[in-house]
Amino acid sequence: RATQVLLKTESSAGDEKLTGAYASGVTKEEWEALGLEKRVEWENLRRAFEKLDRHKRNYFDKDDLAAAFKRVGYRYEIRTEYGISEAEDIIWEMDEDDNGFLDWEVFVTGYVRCRDDKTGREPKRLYNLIEFLICDKDNSGTMSEDECAEVLFNRFGKAALAADASQKLFQETAGEINFQEFLTIMDIFQTGKDAAALEEKLLAAKASRGKKMSSPPRPRASA
Repeated sequence: RATQVLLKTESSAGDEKLTGAYASGVTKEEWEALGLEKRVEWENLRRAFEKLDRHKRNYFDKDDLAAAFKRVGYRYEIRTEYGISEAEDIIWEMDEDDNGFLDWEVFVTGYVRCRDDKTGREPKRLYNLIEFLICDKDNSGTMSEDECAEVLFNRFGKAALAADASQKLFQETAGEINFQEFLTIMDIFQTGKDAAALEEKLLAAKASRGKKMSSPPRPRASA
């Protein structure tokens, strides 16, 4: 069924409303200056940012990120091999200003860099969460099959929708995909692993809502 999805990026905005400072208008010049291609992309990112910026300070830190992981049922690593939590590690790899948090401009810059990355070298852990939060419009901790298919199409092309890995995912999840299942399917295409070799991992993700995400090498975000 995923191969027949009508992919409309504009539909991602949904009926969710921006609140507070996020409800202010934005001009074409403003979103283009950030490297965004459409107003709906700016709106989607603002919604995701608002979910992370729980105290409405126009930035979020490791505690905010940890809270977001808990809301989507993801059991992040409390202590990584670097002696810090996974949430702090993710902030570190995107924090260009070394101030311990990510503000709106750094958030968008990191997103655009990952969106446009053709080398596969940009750290994708926060990017994956952002895309999931955009699709999880009702804050249920899941995304629909159609929304996952749209992400696959935008990131990996039409062939990804017909791949054995994605078809297996859609069959096993019955139309609703949680964050860990989303990470599993992203891992398949980002690493180029064989889908058959990951079948056990996919079933484990379905059975256990919120297993740890592997910690890849932590490259510093490029300037």
